[in-house]
Amino acid sequence: MNKHIHRHWFVIVGLLIVAVVAAWLFNGQPLVLSIVLVIFAIGAGIQLSAWQIKAYQERQSLSFLRESIEQETKSVETILKELIEELPIGIMFITEEEQIRFNNQVWNDLLSIPGTLKLADFKSHPGLWSVLNRCLGTEDDGEYLWNIDKKYYQVVIKAINSDGKFIGVLVSGSDVSSFKNLERVQQDFLADITHELKTPITALIGVGDILSEKGVGLSKEQLQEFFGIIDKESARLNRLVDDLIDLTRLGSGTLKLSKSMFSLHELVEETATMFNQELKDKNLALTIAVDKELMVFVDHDRFTQVFTNLFSNAVRYTSVGGITVSATKEDKTIAISFKDTGMGIAPDNIERIFNRFYRTDEARSRYKGGSGLGLAIVKEIIKSHNGTIEVKSKIDHGTEFIIRIPKI
Repeated sequence: MNKHIHRHWFVIVGLLIVAVVAAWLFNGQPLVLSIVLVIFAIGAGIQLSAWQIKAYQERQSLSFLRESIEQETKSVETILKELIEELPIGIMFITEEEQIRFNNQVWNDLLSIPGTLKLADFKSHPGLWSVLNRCLGTEDDGEYLWNIDKKYYQVVIKAINSDGKFIGVLVSGSDVSSFKNLERVQQDFLADITHELKTPITALIGVGDILSEKGVGLSKEQLQEFFGIIDKESARLNRLVDDLIDLTRLGSGTLKLSKSMFSLHELVEETATMFNQELKDKNLALTIAVDKELMVFVDHDRFTQVFTNLFSNAVRYTSVGGITVSATKEDKTIAISFKDTGMGIAPDNIERIFNRFYRTDEARSRYKGGSGLGLAIVKEIIKSHNGTIEVKSKIDHGTEFIIRIPKI
């Protein structure tokens, strides 16, 4: 700007000098003097006009730049606010004067506050209220696991400083309910497996102590009884370990399936032969109503495992009547039904029978040596085949398991 001003004044002064020199050379003749003055006036006017135009243009340019910067700033602020509102986590800034400067809707929803959120609204949650006040008072960071409406939120409080001065805290709240539920499931699983292992291990330790102390004085019948306990409990431990390995591989997706086309009728019959003696001992009828031409695309060993578990449960919990296995073609699936006339399952238990270590009849299952993992494994195997399983049951009228797998 100053450079332009100096240039315009230089031109005007130059024109003035030219006018003075011209007037002196022509001895002040009126005509010449008038022409010189007109030329000087025109030149000076042009330069002054150019100067004003340039100054106006620069003012307009600065004004436009200022407006652009303001608009850009507003645009960035608007975008940031929209982004913060769309975040699935709660974001909130509390000033050093304990005023909430801004927050997104997540916090309002959590506290059920429709309007402007205030710090006092957290008083109804003493734990979080205490941590917020402590961090504001100590100007320090903090964390808090907030349990609200059967959900868990990990609240992280970060002290914010500007030029070395504390200006407030930034508070974020993330829903970690799924992680807490997973942690609870893991704890429950550890407790369950510890409980399951304890029974056979205690039995084996007890028999071992008796044999080591009184083995020489025991009769042949007593020795056979104790060795029978060892065999039974060892087999039970082995089944439990095998089932746990299967369940872990299925759940993690590391178990590789070897699928081929098989006759469903042959697969059912092949599995049923393993239970011929039990069916005969309990005088139970077995009906296989499966078309011999019906083919399924499955892993033979894993589906044998599915049918073995279902046959085992049906035989175990049926005293009178029998078991019927049938299959039908549906629109996009093949439905396989295992139906018995046994004791049935209470409505409250139906939703839980696929849980790990869950037993509808704890005492009878333990006596029979079940691991409590059979149906959990069944569900995972069927899931790995992109299928589903459902159960229908009525007390004293039997149970039906229905498997649906994709039709090839």
